[in-house]
Order: sequence, then structure tokens, then C-alpha cells
Amino acid sequence: MLLAGLLFACIGVSAPALADRQEQECTAPSSSLYGSPGLISTPNARMDPPGTVRAGISTLDPYLHAYAGFQIAKPLYVSLRQSASVSNLGGDPDRLYPGVDVKLRLHKESAAIPEIAIGMMSAIGHKRMAGEYLVFSKSYKNLDLSGGIGWGRLGSAKNIKNPLGFLANHFGKARTLDGEIPNEARDWFTGKDAGLFAGLEYKTPISGLSLKAEWGADRFTAEKALAIIKRLSRGRSV
Repeated sequence: MLLAGLLFACIGVSAPALADRQEQECTAPSSSLYGSPGLISTPNARMDPPGTVRAGISTLDPYLHAYAGFQIAKPLYVSLRQSASVSNLGGDPDRLYPGVDVKLRLHKESAAIPEIAIGMMSAIGHKRMAGEYLVFSKSYKNLDLSGGIGWGRLGSAKNIKNPLGFLANHFGKARTLDGEIPNEARDWFTGKDAGLFAGLEYKTPISGLSLKAEWGADRFTAEKALAIIKRLSRGRSV
């Protein structure tokens, strides 16, 4: 799925409480739809300055996401997210999908090596939004490139075999992408297949304005199974 968009990265969505004044002036990475630093619906490997509190609301039909995230330490970001199934922003949600999202930086970017992070959406929470990822980010002047591999919801394109399957049979077991049983540690990084994603962010000369484009591996499998996407395509009001 190809998505492109304009994002105002520094309009009251994050507050670097412990960072110095220079870092506060729009140097923090912008948010994804799910709240953590990222592109549009895909993650990147970027982190906020330690002490940053990030909060906001975003929407991409058929969901609205509300989140509050915390850069607990230089390599660790944790976010509390509530996703609601609702198309009309003035209506009542059909269902809520809470989750705790986590991102851990494995390597800080250097001249030769990209920034590397591993993370989980709904590490603890509803299966509908659950997915794991390994992502790489490398900057060149005003351009920030990212790419990686996703599992669960973030890998539902299933365009590659699960590369962890050779480590143990556990990782290659079939995975359910929806249901009433909460996502648990035994579900992390599992599934017979995974998905590749990539994207970029261009920071324009206008302070706080970024241009983003991405190729995601989320195929909205659960929504298609419930015919939500089909209803939308026939003209459901938003």
C-alpha cells in the first residue's frame, strides 16, 4: 500500500521536557499515525530526546488513534494507544482496540551504519493492531530513508517467508491477526510469512513541514475479512 502525505511535525504534538532549547526547535522526529516516531503508517528507527512526552490524535479510515508516548531513556520509547473503529469522527466508535507500543534502538546511526530499531505495536493489547518490526533508517541531508521487515499486522502483505523460522519452529507457526484473546509474548515475531516495507521523509525548508511517502506491508487483513474495507469502497460516509 503506497501512502503519501504532508505532516507538520512540531505543532504541539511533542514536548522534550529534559532536552535543551536547541533540540526543542523542531528537531524531534515526526509521528506516525499510531503515535510513535515514524512515517505515515510504517515505523522508522528514530527516537525522541530523552524525557520527551508525545501525545496526539490521528485518523485513517476506518480507525481513530489516540496516544501518549514517553521517551523513557535514549534507546527506549513506550506508548499507550487507544484505537477506535469509527469512520465518522462525530460518531460513536463500534469497538476499541487498546495497546502498549514499544520501540528499542539497537544501534545509533553512524557514517557507515544506519540507525537500527526493533519494536512492537500492541506488544500487550488487542490482536487487531498487533505487529512487530525490525527497521533501519539512514539520513542524507534533508532526506531520511527507512526500510525494514514487519510481522503480524505490519507484515500482512506476506511477501517474504518469516526469516526467523529457521531459528525455531515457534516463530514459523500460523498466526491469527484478530480475535478476542489478547496479544501475548508467545505471538511476537511469529507467522509463516512476513512483509517488507520502506519509505522516506523529506524535511522541507519550511520549519516543521515534512513530506512523507511509504510502501507499507499492512494489507488490512482483519478488516477485509469483516467486509469493512468493502463497505467503505461502496461509498460509506466519512
